[in-house]
Amino acid sequence: MFKKSLLPYLLLVGLPLAILVAVLKSGTGMVATGESAIRTAAAKVVPAPMDMFLLVLQVMVILLASRLVGMVFRKIGQPQVVGEMVAGILLGPSLLGWAAPTVSHFLFPAASLGYLNALSQIGLIFFMFIVGISLHPAELKKDSRAALMTSHASIVAPFCL
Repeated sequence: MFKKSLLPYLLLVGLPLAILVAVLKSGTGMVATGESAIRTAAAKVVPAPMDMFLLVLQVMVILLASRLVGMVFRKIGQPQVVGEMVAGILLGPSLLGWAAPTVSHFLFPAASLGYLNALSQIGLIFFMFIVGISLHPAELKKDSRAALMTSHASIVAPFCL
């Protein structure tokens, strides 16, 4: 049983790590040009003052859109979470920014995205905490080999990228 999973495990975990090591070794002799290094060091990001009304409006629009699109997806037999992800795409610059750029710039100006990002990261932490609480280790033991390979691959591949 262990021998069956060794090759896929090595491919999913070992290959991205080997590629990462090769890329890091190839870049050890590179030096940043003086002008770009000075420009990078001199560029300071000053956060815009927080507009609480805009932040609440952004959260309200995001929650409303995700609930509505999620319900539509549930009615057509798809998981609600897929509809919520589609709502995020609909509100993003690829669709809302293209179809209605003035609405997009009004709702999601670049200066306010830092606060929205911070709030979304806090929400993600709470969501992952709830997922961790609802996890049943006994169910995980049944498929431990697949769970181990999936967890390591999902950590290593994005880390290397």
